[in-house]
Amino acid sequence: LLFILGCFPWMLIAQPLTCNIKNNATGVSVSDIELCQGDNIVLNGTPRGGVLPYGTHLWDGDGGTGQLSPTNDSITTFTALIVGSWDIVYHVTDAGPTTVTDTVTITVNPWPSLVTIPDNADTICNTDCINISASTNGDFIFIYHPTIGSILDTSCSSCSSVAITVCPSATTDYWIVVGNSTTGCFRAKKITIEVLNFSVVASANPNPLCIGGSSTLQATPSGGVGPYSYIWSPAATLSDPTIANPIATPTVNTNYCVTVTDLSYGCTASACVMVTVNPQIPPVINSDTTICNGGCLTLTVTGSGILYVWNIGGPGVSNPQCPAVTTTYTVTMTDFSGCTASDQAVVTVNAAIIADAGPSDTICNGFCTTIGGSPTASGGMLRYSSRGKTK
Repeated sequence: LLFILGCFPWMLIAQPLTCNIKNNATGVSVSDIELCQGDNIVLNGTPRGGVLPYGTHLWDGDGGTGQLSPTNDSITTFTALIVGSWDIVYHVTDAGPTTVTDTVTITVNPWPSLVTIPDNADTICNTDCINISASTNGDFIFIYHPTIGSILDTSCSSCSSVAITVCPSATTDYWIVVGNSTTGCFRAKKITIEVLNFSVVASANPNPLCIGGSSTLQATPSGGVGPYSYIWSPAATLSDPTIANPIATPTVNTNYCVTVTDLSYGCTASACVMVTVNPQIPPVINSDTTICNGGCLTLTVTGSGILYVWNIGGPGVSNPQCPAVTTTYTVTMTDFSGCTASDQAVVTVNAAIIADAGPSDTICNGFCTTIGGSPTASGGMLRYSSRGKTK
């Protein structure tokens, strides 16, 4: 409104109603805007002049696509959903009522296309590599590694495709960035390469072993998905070399190795375990011997044990031993590893020797008589002899 002061009373002269559209963030009037699909901008319809108050505000021009919201306020947000050119019109009506408009042309540019292999993610073994490739209809493309903060492929940033081979040791994200330098539209896509930190541990229980003993082997995989296959070697002394926990019966120290395969991804890992077989020198006691009835002998034992148990009772033996009948002596030795071994000796006891000269007799000079018992002697193992004596 314009106030004019002169010789006449006050006069009120209304300025004509006008409006324009501004970028709400900058406060600058706009007539042409370029957006990338998915972007948005806040528009501010700004009226001037006219007769207050301003009655209605109206936005249209998006063809009912829902890209404008709200449509009945002086400020609205345009969300670039559909590629194309849109003439967005702002209408304002004052109390006159007078209606004026302003128009902004918004061009929505498409994102450059992006096709990648793998699509979003893939899984590899911790010793493997993988190819990553991408293509676009834009005019540049590159692969970015955020962990190390560098572009991995810089050979052709102005190309429409790229391919690299990566060998990560841990799960890693790679970003494919493409763009169109004419429209200024850029996009990025994350590809996650999961690395299976696959490993296996081999163990044996018990270990070490005694000669003739057995041990249960165990392969324990980790970091894989499963199911798993197992191959143990050497297989000759194993109950089943294709299971996780075979029984081993080695006779000498043996290094058992297992290769485990994750059947889901083909990852393999190997491990070994040495099974020790304790050597043992068996105890030695007296050799087999023969004694006379009523005779005695001393039992002795030599060996490297810490405990000796005799079959005649107790961990020790009292000497001398005087068996009345033929006897087998057995000793069992236990060494520091808990292994046992035995030895034995047979002591043969000969029966007592009995001599019989027959009954006493009295005869006349010149007569004869028979002497000697029946039998004359018994017992023993030797030949018998006799001799006479007269008195």
